Amino acid sequence: MSLEIYRRHNPQKCSSADTVVCTNRRRPCPIWVSGTKPDGTYVRESLKTRDWEHAKKVVRTWEEQGQEPKTSPGLVRVEDLQTRFIDNMKTEGKGHETIRKYEQLFKPLIAFTFEKGIRFVSEFDLPLLEEFRSTWPDGDLSKQKKQERLRTVFKYARSRRMIEQNPALELGAIVVKPKQVVPFTDDEMEAIESAAKARIDDETRGKEERERSKQAYALILLMRYSGLRISDATMLSVDKLVGNRLSLRTRKAHKDISVLLPPPVIDAMNAFEPVSKTYFLGMEPSH
Repeated sequence: MSLEIYRRHNPQKCSSADTVVCTNRRRPCPIWVSGTKPDGTYVRESLKTRDWEHAKKVVRTWEEQGQEPKTSPGLVRVEDLQTRFIDNMKTEGKGHETIRKYEQLFKPLIAFTFEKGIRFVSEFDLPLLEEFRSTWPDGDLSKQKKQERLRTVFKYARSRRMIEQNPALELGAIVVKPKQVVPFTDDEMEAIESAAKARIDDETRGKEERERSKQAYALILLMRYSGLRISDATMLSVDKLVGNRLSLRTRKAHKDISVLLPPPVIDAMNAFEPVSKTYFLGMEPSH
């Protein structure tokens, strides 16, 4: 049996004509194999990797065994880890937003493993995770949160015996420098409110645009006098405002809020039709 590996170049992304070298260093062209198998049949297919050393290892094993290497039942693919982890979160009743953040973590992780020729969870080690972390374009706080989720994923893999140790535990701490949050001054707030109010009073604007301006003005006043973050304010349900009393449990901090709103806020909230029978401004979150 004689098998040969080569890169199948994409002319739109790579100008190389070499069967080994690729000019696209960030994302090398995929590696294919061609040749004659022991039974005399010809094979020409992708090895599903971009890493040359890994491709040579796969073909070497194929030649020694006389057939394409099969996945060991004790090895778990990274894609299977994602499926099992997300399914388990849904079974445990984790929130939609929490699950979405883990899905956002898995997407670049799987792309990274594809580029590196990594197929199984057990192939991860500390240097590899450090390299993966170095690709994150986020700010320090976002990186810190993402690293916590990465540790949780590999903790799950370790407890299910997909990997002998959790290499994510050895990742160094990401230092987040505190940023001083400076609130708007009274003059700045008055300027913001005046600009929003002017859009409502502008008769040259269409009916729908003026209605959206009323919603924006109400949102500004609601956030100023209730102290709600924008996610809670935009998803405020109609039944949480009774008279001038606002009562709800925040989504992120899970804190109970009860506050009396001044008349200008109530007037602004009543100046437009809620977007639905349930919500003033937002849409019901999907689950």
